[in-house]
Order: sequence, then structure tokens, then C-alpha cells
Amino acid sequence: MRWIVLVLVALAAAGCTGPAAGITVVGPAWRATVTTVPWPPRGITPHRLVVTFNGPQMQGPVRLRMRMPGMSHQETMTTLRAAGSGRYEGTVTFEMAGTWELALLVGTPPRAAVATLAVQP
Repeated sequence: MRWIVLVLVALAAAGCTGPAAGITVVGPAWRATVTTVPWPPRGITPHRLVVTFNGPQMQGPVRLRMRMPGMSHQETMTTLRAAGSGRYEGTVTFEMAGTWELALLVGTPPRAAVATLAVQP
């Protein structure tokens, strides 16, 4: 029994206690993880959005375009600010629960990649 507790403590220390928070976005020359705080995202609540790039430092602005396909909401565009070490942050609010399309636009002219995110009620 004691070894099970030791394994669980080791996994928790390594950050392996549950599924990773976030979604992966694969661009033409980059890969990024997009997550929100809190996770999972919820409708109507403001969230801190964090984008972490794997690879070289991004050149030019990093923006996020959000829309909800099939709904009459206006799409929103958020410019993310550099937070160091390949991280970019901003604040977003999802107008309602459901599937949202996120387009990450990097550089000038922008090179985009799209992923979907499920927003909880």
C-alpha cells in the first residue's frame, strides 16, 4: 500500500495526475498549446488565455480570432501580449457554452492555424 502512495506522490510532483489542460494548434511552421485559466473554459466567464509555442520565438504579433460556427455571434479578435519563454497571454470571454473555433494568427502577414474548443456551461 505504501508503494502506491509513493507512486502517486511522484506522479503528482511530475505533473502527471490528470489530463493536460489545453488544446494543440498546429501552424505552418509552429506548434502551440492553448489553455485557459480556469480550465476547462466556461461560458460567460472571463478567462486568462495562455498560448505556449513549442519551437522558435514568434516574430510579429500573435492574435486570436474566436467564433462560434452556426451562431450569430460576432467573431472577436484579441491581440495577445508576450509573457516570455514562448508564452503569450490575453483575456477572453466566451459568450456561451458550446463549440468555439479558435484561429491563432501569427506574424505579418499572419499565418493562421485553426482548432476547436469545447466550452462548458
